[in-house]
Amino acid sequence: MPLGGDIILASDWANLVVPPPRMMYDPTNLTGQTNPGQSAGSPVCGVAFTAPPSGRVLVHTMAQLIQTGGTGSPYTYAGGFVRAGATLATGANVHDPSIGEPMGRVSCGGGTLSAGVGAGASIIHEGLTPGAPYNVVVVTWVSGGTGGNYTVIARGILAVPLPFTT
Repeated sequence: MPLGGDIILASDWANLVVPPPRMMYDPTNLTGQTNPGQSAGSPVCGVAFTAPPSGRVLVHTMAQLIQTGGTGSPYTYAGGFVRAGATLATGANVHDPSIGEPMGRVSCGGGTLSAGVGAGASIIHEGLTPGAPYNVVVVTWVSGGTGGNYTVIARGILAVPLPFTT
């Protein structure tokens, strides 16, 4: 396969086999979620996908959130939690969006927000085992303060297997 900046030949495209993208949107209003801890909510908003030959997948998370109350300027976050296996919300942890880099997280807060903040964020995951099943689920959590509640107005997740390694 070509590397970044290389010319892509017609024969490369003809031999390219990439699993299809997977998407889910859920408009369920999850009212009164509390801090601390992550929650996948009910129903779970997620998709199962197969890692492509490149071992790379783009995950895009969308959420509309409301933060109410709390002290110390809590922030509400949403992100895509990637796990091994095809069963949603189960399997070995591949990427926990609350740990490490802030890429791929949606956030609102810093106090009380009475209007829903809707946003999306993307991250590319690399090093997945080609041909192996994975699942990604939207999870929400609060950080940076104590107490308060949050409401998830809507959630969405998109997993796009990427065809090339760079």
